[in-house]
Amino acid sequence: MTTLTPAQQNEFESQFVNLVLSFSKSVSLSAERTFIQVLPLTVHSAASYLAASEKALRDRLDKTKDVSNQLFDCLKLTDEKIPKQQEEKFPPINEIIGKRVSRGRDWKWDEQDGGKGHVGKVVSVKGNGWVKVLWNPDGQPNRYRWGVDGMYDLRLVDTTESGEMLTMEQQTKKEASWTVGKVVKRGRDWKWENQDGGEGNTGIVIDVADDGWVEVKWKNGEIAQYRWGDEGKFDLEVVTN
Repeated sequence: MTTLTPAQQNEFESQFVNLVLSFSKSVSLSAERTFIQVLPLTVHSAASYLAASEKALRDRLDKTKDVSNQLFDCLKLTDEKIPKQQEEKFPPINEIIGKRVSRGRDWKWDEQDGGKGHVGKVVSVKGNGWVKVLWNPDGQPNRYRWGVDGMYDLRLVDTTESGEMLTMEQQTKKEASWTVGKVVKRGRDWKWENQDGGEGNTGIVIDVADDGWVEVKWKNGEIAQYRWGDEGKFDLEVVTN
């Protein structure tokens, strides 16, 4: 808190005395009687001013609190309307041996898997958080992280428990993300002529595009997007899990 310097105090005292003396002359009172009556008024005026300042400060504080509460209510309402993103789950390392996998959230190994969307098989695991995956039956397995420093280079590729193929009716109930890494052919709602290289040709789903659309790379090298649920249409059919 800033205080008045001795010089400032002297200046105030001088101005106050001069003000009272001038006022005493204007009301035809002696200086002594004027000082006696003015001093209580001075204290009262100071107290009234400070009380009014305190009230104004409290009013501003209350308004600020009201605005803050309204803001928090809006944020809470917004937060309730936004669906929570489901956290990706990773089973224990000893449970994924033999499982089919594709590149995952922390992938950093370029095209070692043969390209985005390709699927490999976990052939061995180690307790230190590393697994070996075979991408090509004729190749050699490579090591990838499964939990090392919280990093996961791979994601499990969904299959049915029995390993049997899903019917088209069952497939249409799956999200578009389920198709990533799977081999597909033209499906029941196909309307893209020979973009796939001709009837019977297959491709691999390499990514999810907009809602209800996926991206496919065909054997002929063509890459394009197709409907998987948009307006109830399915241009593709999964042919291998």
